[in-house]
Formats: sequence, structure tokens, C-alpha cells
Amino acid sequence: MNFIKPLQYCFTIFVVTILFTNGVLASNCWIRDKDNRAVILHGVNISNAAKRTGNQISWQTFEDYKKISEEWGFNCVRLLIFWSALEPEPGVYNDTYLNLVEERVNWAKDLGVYVILDMHQDLYSAQFGGCGAPYWAVWDDGYGFTPKSPWWINYVQPAVSHSFKNFWTQDELKTHFTNSWVHVAKRFMDSENIIGYEILNEPFFGTFLPWRFEKIYLKDFYCDVINKVRSVDINHYIFYEPEIMTSAGLKSFLPKIDSEKLVYAPHFYQTSVHEGVPYLGLIRCVKRTLDMRNTEAEHANVPWLLGEFGVAKNLSGGTLYLEKILHLLNLHTASWTYWAYDYDTQDEFGIINETGCENKQLGLLVYPYPQKIAGDPISFNYEYTSKILTVDFYENTSVNGPSEISIVQNRTYPNGFSISCSDPDGTWSGQYSSSNNRLLIWTNSTNEIHRIEIKPK
Repeated sequence: MNFIKPLQYCFTIFVVTILFTNGVLASNCWIRDKDNRAVILHGVNISNAAKRTGNQISWQTFEDYKKISEEWGFNCVRLLIFWSALEPEPGVYNDTYLNLVEERVNWAKDLGVYVILDMHQDLYSAQFGGCGAPYWAVWDDGYGFTPKSPWWINYVQPAVSHSFKNFWTQDELKTHFTNSWVHVAKRFMDSENIIGYEILNEPFFGTFLPWRFEKIYLKDFYCDVINKVRSVDINHYIFYEPEIMTSAGLKSFLPKIDSEKLVYAPHFYQTSVHEGVPYLGLIRCVKRTLDMRNTEAEHANVPWLLGEFGVAKNLSGGTLYLEKILHLLNLHTASWTYWAYDYDTQDEFGIINETGCENKQLGLLVYPYPQKIAGDPISFNYEYTSKILTVDFYENTSVNGPSEISIVQNRTYPNGFSISCSDPDGTWSGQYSSSNNRLLIWTNSTNEIHRIEIKPK
């Protein structure tokens, strides 16, 4: 019966190859490191709390950043920054604020963690109970504003929608915003652990129809910001999002942007789950939405990252919901940053409680995954029950260095783990370091396809 396992493996690779070739399981390109390895990002947003502090910097210390890498095995943070903090007066930049941002970037660098700098906004500005634009950049056409609940309903208030309309159409506002990004890029252009800049969090269409907004105003805005940032920084990726309503599962109409080193960075908050309705595993929206985001990334010919998603700690069915999202992201070889590294008393999606103890969401987020793949990914999968990780990828002769797999052994494999590879015995090797939770695997370059399997002893 020894011939059965090789046959099963060959059949699996055949099926995966057919799916991959037809664009079902994975995007056509990936974030690459300096050795041309495909990079998969797993991380957290830091953080919702920053919106409400005086200096718009979150509460985490260096020790909190250490948890991200050493205890949770993540390799990325999406670090929120704010236009209002960066340019408090027209043309006047707050470099003291950027010093605090740089301090946190350096913490991450010391720990081997990538950073995405996210220019964050909610409801356009703090003037409307959100964050983002400085007060001087709020052109609301004289409409009054009275806060309503839930908070996101305020997007349709005339003062907010007209402020967005003016931002998208008034060159003065867009120029200030773009110049602020150029100022940031000049500061961080040589920072090796910054993986990229995210242009604007959850852009809202204002008074325009969403599809018209994406096709005309948002694309032109992105192209202008990208070109201006590229004039000072050609090293980093630039992350961009579709309009905000796509976060609920709607289709994006954003056209392809012709530029290098871009990453598509949509969000996903299934509406009923976001509002606390139990998830019973019957909502097809989850798979449909993530498959659609993957297809959009393929059409744009860019890698993608799910920049925000989350679930409240006490939601009925929340574990099933989160497992489903993570499983689909793995199959699509997509990166992700979870919302958010906060106390769950500050944000219902926060991953720690008020005493600093981890909640159950975090337990689902910490699992073995390939951080760097020495080739072109096909797919990978992790099963929570069996704790088996499989990674399939094509050989790529332009890649240098080994594949790197994140394994927090004391959490996932307290009794140890075994490694197997489809390459012939003696032609591959593996080496694990508990000091940085990394398993390095060197594969046989003469093999066209590789499969790595990790399982508990």
C-alpha cells in the first residue's frame, strides 16, 4: 500500500495546478523581498486607540511590539497615521509627530517586522466624530452636523458627504494631501522594514455614485498620489483600496492602475456579523466576497492584502466565521492585517482584554504559515483540528534563499513537529530556530513543484 501516498500527492498537485492556472486559488503575482522570495504578511492594525489620543499615537510600547513577533509569529503591522497630525496647518508639517512614528517603525525593524503606513480616515475628520483630515481641510458647504448612531451612518449626512465631494474635486485639498504623502515618503524612503504606504483608508464616494466615483475620481486621485510619491521613493510598495462600500461585500469598479509595486488592499466586514448578528455558517457572502477580491487583484495583476477584518469576541458563531475567512485567504495566498491590536474595551474587535490577556480571536490568528516562499506560490492550507500545514509552490530559479515558515512552537506544537518535503530525500533540508520562530527550508532547484508539510509529532 506504500504507493497510495505518492499517488495522492500527484493527484493533489495536478488539481492544484489546474486551479492555479485558471486563476482560482491564487493571484498572479506577489509581494517580493530583495531575494525575490514571495512574501506573505500576517499582522495587526495598530490601532483604533490612536484615533482618540492627543498626539494620535497608540499606546503600545516596544514590549507590546515584541509580542507581535515573538509570541504571535506575525511579520507585519498596519500602522495608522493621520493627515491632521501630519499637517496641522496648511503647508506646515509636524515632524515631532513623524519622530514618534519613526520610533515605532524602528521598534518593528529591530524585531524583523514589516510596517505598512496607513493614512487613516473615518468620517473624513474629527469634526464629525471620526479622524483624518485637519479642520482647515473640512469644506462642508455650510451644512450642519448632528452625530447619529451607529457611527458609520454619519457618512450619509450632508456635511460629511459634501466634505468628501470637495476633497475629490478641489485641487487645493488634493495637493495638500499629496504633498503630505511626499513629505512622509522623503522621511521613510530608505527604511528597509517599511513594506509600503497605504494611500487612504476606506475612501468614501461623497455625493457621487460609487461606480462612477471609482472609475473617474478615485482612479485619477490614486494615479496622482502614486506618481508624486514615486518621484521621491521608488523602493516601497503602494497599497490602495476600493471605495468603502466594497467592505460590505459589494463589487469594485476601480480600473486597473498602470504602475509598478502596487498592492490591492480591500477590507471585509460582513454587514450582519459587524452588527452582532450570529454567524451560522450559512452566509455565502464570505466566500463570494473573498473570491471576488481575489479576482479583482488578478485583473489588476497585483498581489493583495485584506487590510481590515474582524469579529467581536462574544459573537455567536464568531469562531466559525473567522476560521472561514482565514482558510480562504490561505487558499488565495493573500496577506492580511487583523483589526485590531487593542483592548476589547476600546474596540469590540480588540484581541486582548482589559487586563492584557489574549482573547479567543487571537488564538485563531496565531498558526503556522509561510512568511517567505522560495518560488511562486500555488496555495497553502492550515487545518486547526489536525494542525497540519501544507505549502505548495513552483520552483523559480531567480529566487535566492530558503523558504521561511513561522511556527510558534510552544503554542501550536508543544510536543514538537515533523517536516516532510516532496523533493527526494537528501536533496532538501530544514532548520528551526525557536529564538525567532522561523523554520528555514532549502528545496531542490531541479524540481518543478514543491510541497512542504508540517505536522505535530
